[in-house]
Amino acid sequence: MELRVKPLGIIVFLALFAIIGTAVYFFANNQGKDEVITEIAPDTGIEGAEVLFASSKTKKDWLDEQAELFNQKYADKKVKVVIEYGETRDSYQDIINGKKNVALWAPSSTQWVGALGSYWTKNRGGKLFDTAKSDEYTVYLKTPMVFITTKDKATFLRSQLAMPGKSLDNLRDMSTGKTKVPWGTFKYSYADPVNAGSGFAFLSTVVSDFSKKHPELGSSDAVVRSKPFLEYVKELSTRYVYDEPAFKGSTDLFKSFVADPSKYDLVYTYESNALKEALKNPNVAVVYPEPTATTDMSIVCFTGAKWLTPAQIKAAKLFMDFLKQKPALEAGVKTSFRTASVVDGVSLNPELKKAATQGFQESFSGIELPSYEPVNESAAAWRTIARPNEGVRALLRERAQVETAAGK
Repeated sequence: MELRVKPLGIIVFLALFAIIGTAVYFFANNQGKDEVITEIAPDTGIEGAEVLFASSKTKKDWLDEQAELFNQKYADKKVKVVIEYGETRDSYQDIINGKKNVALWAPSSTQWVGALGSYWTKNRGGKLFDTAKSDEYTVYLKTPMVFITTKDKATFLRSQLAMPGKSLDNLRDMSTGKTKVPWGTFKYSYADPVNAGSGFAFLSTVVSDFSKKHPELGSSDAVVRSKPFLEYVKELSTRYVYDEPAFKGSTDLFKSFVADPSKYDLVYTYESNALKEALKNPNVAVVYPEPTATTDMSIVCFTGAKWLTPAQIKAAKLFMDFLKQKPALEAGVKTSFRTASVVDGVSLNPELKKAATQGFQESFSGIELPSYEPVNESAAAWRTIARPNEGVRALLRERAQVETAAGK
């Protein structure tokens, strides 16, 4: 029997085949479409979220501007980022003691991120965040640490402090008087490492450099308890100026130097602060220690925090993503920070070149810093070695009274 298909049947068959083919193609190419939609519209589910954010003071200029822009952008959803600034050690203590229920944290260095993560896992039985996930932890900007001084002293200080591997040893020799300075008596300062991020960075560099040069002493934990290390810190502290600005922190000490450079021959500070001052003050100069510490402007999102709602976590991540965009990074560079990674068309180099005669460099040698724990231990020992002036002693007594009254 011969089967014959009429022309109309052929048309119907082809149409049906086309419909089935289209359906198969659509299905195959729309797997995971929910994830794509999520990426396209990340601002869903954030309505009414307030994002509390604790940050070190060095990021204030950049973050204030970006938070305002972000809040304006999502004003229709009533989303708001609220930033509190302070010293990293204080915010760290507030977080672990439940006094700061923040969603985002920007400490003065990545050492603190590791410290908090370790503490939380050990004492709370879970992860507060995951640094392996870029939407929970990101380094945006960075700034190396430098010695700020005056132009008339810079040439000599650079001959001593920019020598590869010899910066701290030569600083120690100037502090003890073994190396004489042309202008008479040497004096210098850095912020109290117990109170301030820049001081913690200085002490981190000391621990790292000394540990590397004395492998026979063992790990960094063993080094900071050793007699040779404590003697080295004591020698470094011989001509260290421990005044009220140094005690109060990085910002106060920097402002004190700018107001009266004769108080210190040099101060350990952030390149970002020094560059902003140098571009308006030709008398300012810097020396890069060889090698030097680098302060990273990182932000971590507390996705494992039980005190946060899903909307707050999502809004916090959205703000982190907002800061990754080119306009935000360009704004960060305008506050004299370097980008943490190469971004096309975004660089601090043009500004560094303007101040090249004052010692600013496009490249520098960084040092690998030790973990938080040994540096924190050495900071406590440092307090017993450094010699505060009477004003600082009064501040220390006042703080002790407050802590006693609070039951600490």
